[in-house]
Amino acid sequence: MAAYPDAAPACPLYLGRVLRADGVPVGTCFQVRPGVLFTARHVLAEIGADHVDAEVDVDGLASGAATVAGVAAVAAVDPVHDLAVLTVEVPLPAVVGRLAPSRAVPARAEVVITGVPTIADDRGYLALTATGRWQGTAVREDRVELGRLESPAVVPGMSGAPVRLVEDDAVVGLLAARYNSADN
Repeated sequence: MAAYPDAAPACPLYLGRVLRADGVPVGTCFQVRPGVLFTARHVLAEIGADHVDAEVDVDGLASGAATVAGVAAVAAVDPVHDLAVLTVEVPLPAVVGRLAPSRAVPARAEVVITGVPTIADDRGYLALTATGRWQGTAVREDRVELGRLESPAVVPGMSGAPVRLVEDDAVVGLLAARYNSADN
């Protein structure tokens, strides 16, 4: 896989890509403290690595293969909340500034998601930034509370990306699924 040019200015340095063994990105991850990354569990399941002690390759989303963080160990998985924790020896250049509870996000707050896009196009894309509006929460029958947002620009591959408030860049969630009510 070819290396990408220098980082795009809009791509936070705490974002990474989860890679298949052949170097193709399958999802997004983000660093919450040096060497500790979060992603969606289903991203790891896609490559058969959704269990503790599995290993996956990760690199920095901002510059792709030019900045390899290396092999990440799966430290924890939570299938109920679609969350996985990875650890790396070589941390990404930055960490998220602040984690905030999604319950505290006011309705219609502006959010932004930057992640790895999978787009049917003649060209490959390193990153895509989607804006949207927070829509509140939903509680599943198993009592799992989910944050909801509306953003037509979210595409496959962005799973695992942090959902950030535009106002202060606080991370208020992790993109776990794309649901389109028009599909039902």
